[in-house]
Amino acid sequence: MLSLILVCVILCYIGFILNKEITLEEFCLNVIISVCVSVVVFIIMLLPVPNDTYYQSGRLSRIEYHPYFVEEYEQRHEEEYACGKDDDGYTKYCTRVWYTTEHATHHPYWTAEDTLKQDIYIDSTKYAQIKHDFGNKQRVYNNGRGTRCTHGGKAIRGDNSLYYVLNDTNTYLYPTTSMGYWYNPLRKSQSILNTEKDVLKYPDRVDLFKNARYDGKNSLAWNMMNTRLYERMGLNVVLTTSKEDLKNTWMRGKKNDVIIQVDNIKNPKTVKVFGWYKSERLSTELETTILDNGIDLDKIEHVILSYYIPFDFKEFDYLKFKLADWQLIIIAILTIITMIGTYVAFSQNEFRR
Repeated sequence: MLSLILVCVILCYIGFILNKEITLEEFCLNVIISVCVSVVVFIIMLLPVPNDTYYQSGRLSRIEYHPYFVEEYEQRHEEEYACGKDDDGYTKYCTRVWYTTEHATHHPYWTAEDTLKQDIYIDSTKYAQIKHDFGNKQRVYNNGRGTRCTHGGKAIRGDNSLYYVLNDTNTYLYPTTSMGYWYNPLRKSQSILNTEKDVLKYPDRVDLFKNARYDGKNSLAWNMMNTRLYERMGLNVVLTTSKEDLKNTWMRGKKNDVIIQVDNIKNPKTVKVFGWYKSERLSTELETTILDNGIDLDKIEHVILSYYIPFDFKEFDYLKFKLADWQLIIIAILTIITMIGTYVAFSQNEFRR
């Protein structure tokens, strides 16, 4: 790609030297247009490149209360009006400017922010509950200049301050999720890891607070465990009792997953653990722990923290997507056509250097 851009610059410069009708500004524009066409076509060619998703686990770290207040501000108005004739007899226009005093009502609202930098609106009841669990220490932020005034005015009624509460108790009671995206070269490989048919759908993320990583259901305790594991090791744990083969679906991506597949949750008799991690001992230790103790979250978390070593996906860099020769030829042809077209257009004007 860089070679093609360099060729664009060289060819456009040759045209600039040979044709005195091409100005410096037109030469620069010729290069920019040609390079933009190359880049756009290049990006279009890359669109089919497979990407994949993975869970990210966070928790609420801050909540905010924005009280009701009324802002007063001066609104500028202007209008043009005919104000006589100029020396050539044409109508002359003048501008009249005036100001009016306006008011803007800012209604109260409550928001929350998580460790993944996601924002969400909450209601007053939820705010009060989270505030209590965060330690009940409400702080106020107001720099004295009407920080919440959106029109540059001043607050004349209500409370212009912004109140916030931090997670002083370090609680995990409000776990959240997000879907991350990554380039997954495995999905385009021709190896056995590439399966065309999804046997089992990957767990859904309903919203910020709800997901289906615990056997298709939303579990607060499971999500809290995932948050702790994600903060420390960047991983995500999925539990399923499906008799279908989740492995084929999972192997197409989900780079930070540890999958626990059991026959039933209450009294598991068979357990299968797999995922992209370096230590096979994690699988055997988890399977043994679950068979001996059932779905004990404390013991599961302890085993994962003891044996999980993330897999380095740089080992699959050799599978990264590369444009085929015919695609590069198309990019080159379209770039040349663009250069010739802009060259002809710029050479047929009344300007000369």
